[in-house]
Amino acid sequence: MREVISVVTGSKRKRLGSCALVICACATLALPISAQRQGPLPPPPGTVVPSSAPAESAKANAPRQEASSRINTDAPAVPVQEIIQKFTEHEDEFRKERENYTYTQFVVMQTIDDDGQPDGEYRLTSDILFTPSGKRYQKDTFAPVSTLNRIQMSQEDFNAAFKCPRRISTTSKKCGRS
Repeated sequence: MREVISVVTGSKRKRLGSCALVICACATLALPISAQRQGPLPPPPGTVVPSSAPAESAKANAPRQEASSRINTDAPAVPVQEIIQKFTEHEDEFRKERENYTYTQFVVMQTIDDDGQPDGEYRLTSDILFTPSGKRYQKDTFAPVSTLNRIQMSQEDFNAAFKCPRRISTTSKKCGRS
């Protein structure tokens, strides 16, 4: 009789252990699920929240204003040379810093027909790298045959247009030209 009771108790222990294990597993798996939030997260504190009203309805409810198409031809308040100087003030510094980075450059030039569709294309993909001695160079990695037909460009034109750094307006020498 004692053996029968111990067998029954052993099977109950196994069953209770299995149930406890399943409950612990469910609780462990439920924690990440309960941490998830429904809907969008609120913005961080200190940020300006735009209105949630759609722009279309705001335009429809706004009073109608006459748009002015008059072009202002008055001279700027700041002299033009000062504007140019302020604009290019840090470009030499930017150019020097840019010389320290490697990157991949993608160039696409297309001619457009009368219907607004591309009818010719020039593509060039280049890696801007450094030699072991530290000299910077451009390695062309993808350059299919140009299909530009309506314009003629010499190798010098291509070099000037696609081998020079983009968007750098400096007061110093520009890409080998004075």
